Formats: sequence, C-alpha cells, structure tokens
Amino acid sequence: MYDCCTESSFLSVREWIEIIRSNSDMDDLPIMICANKIDLRGEKEELGFKVISSEMGEQLANECKTMFSELSAKTGEQLNSCIHRLGRIMKEREDEGIKRYEHGLQIGSFKEGKKKCCNG
Repeated sequence: MYDCCTESSFLSVREWIEIIRSNSDMDDLPIMICANKIDLRGEKEELGFKVISSEMGEQLANECKTMFSELSAKTGEQLNSCIHRLGRIMKEREDEGIKRYEHGLQIGSFKEGKKKCCNG
C-alpha cells in the first residue's frame, strides 16, 4: 500500500514487492498494490503537489505482475472490495493447492519416511 499523494511512497513499492517475494515460499503469491488516500488526491493536485495517477499505479502493477486497487482507508471507499478481491484469490489458490496435494496422495507421490530434526 502506498500513499498516492507521496511520490516517495510510490517509488518504494518495487522494493517492498521484491522483499515480499524473496521471503515467500510461494511462486504465485497473490500480491495487490493498493493506492491509499484517494480521497485527498484531487485536493493535493489542486494545491500543486505531485500525485500518483491511477494509470501510474496500474502500470506498476502490470510491470510487477500484481493486482491493483485504489482505496481510502479514511473514508472506507473501495476498502471492502479490495479486501474481498484479495481474499477470494487467496481462497482460490488455497483450494488449488489442496487439490494438487490430494491428487499427489492419490497417485502415490507422497513419500513417507522419518524426517530428521536438528541436524540429527
């Protein structure tokens, strides 16, 4: 999540995504870039501040192969739809993983054996 009224926040998103991906075990981890404070964008722009447009956020999300949403945590605008969308995708991925796991058990790809612990 970045502040659409603060360029430095937007410029940090790539680094944050890289950190998330490098610390995840999942190859297809669902990530959503969210532009926050959309309720202030117009006002800040009128005052001469550089703001991050929707198009810039969408372009970044496309480049990073993530989802994109805009919201206002203050007013709640688009907040529920953002959370539901991400939750729905996480549930779908979880269901796919369970199916792959169950299929693996059915065809015998699960290997039983005693796991070693503590380098022993």
